[in-house]
Amino acid sequence: GKPRYLPVDESHPTGQSLTSPYAKSAHMSEQILQDLCATDDNEWTVVSLRIFNTSGAHSSADIGEHPLTVPKNLMPYVSQVAADLRPELRVYGGDYDTVDGTGIRDYIHVEDVCDAIGIVLKKMLSDKWSKWYTFNVGSGYGHSVPEIIAAFESVSGLTVPHVVTDRRVADIGQCWADISLAEQILNWRPKRNITDICQSVMNWQKKNRNGFDLNNNNV
Repeated sequence: GKPRYLPVDESHPTGQSLTSPYAKSAHMSEQILQDLCATDDNEWTVVSLRIFNTSGAHSSADIGEHPLTVPKNLMPYVSQVAADLRPELRVYGGDYDTVDGTGIRDYIHVEDVCDAIGIVLKKMLSDKWSKWYTFNVGSGYGHSVPEIIAAFESVSGLTVPHVVTDRRVADIGQCWADISLAEQILNWRPKRNITDICQSVMNWQKKNRNGFDLNNNNV
């Protein structure tokens, strides 16, 4: 649901005004795992990584995101429009209470997410963690849709035609992460910025215009 304050930290109330099945299932999963940790005497160690909007592609450009239907995530949608695979980007909502009326999200590169997961796994073993831990994994910054379009056009040299349409059900105006706890406990922070994300997506799209080839080595 709509955040009570920004940036969102790990202590932010959860489970209230949930607006999507995804949010409901994520919250339910956390509740089940928290209960498990509370009832078993140090038998279970669970770390919940609250990952924000994962984006980007592998640095090799061999692994990326290529939805076969109209993308629900912004980055592959933008790249497919830039590559002339789709006629225009539909911007869902232009009347939010944000700097330009569009939704603001926290985009984090997929390789930074992988780094965070690796650090957590090592910490769980070396530091002998017990019980329940929660960390935000994001960039710590919010970007609006026009900002993403501008960044993508800058790195690609291409134009992204777009049109503003109605809001989608369950979407919220803005949300981005407070990552200070992950910085402090995990000694982790993202190495890649929004420009790096857009560049990696563009590299993937150029190398794999039609997505994954079943006869190619990128499967």
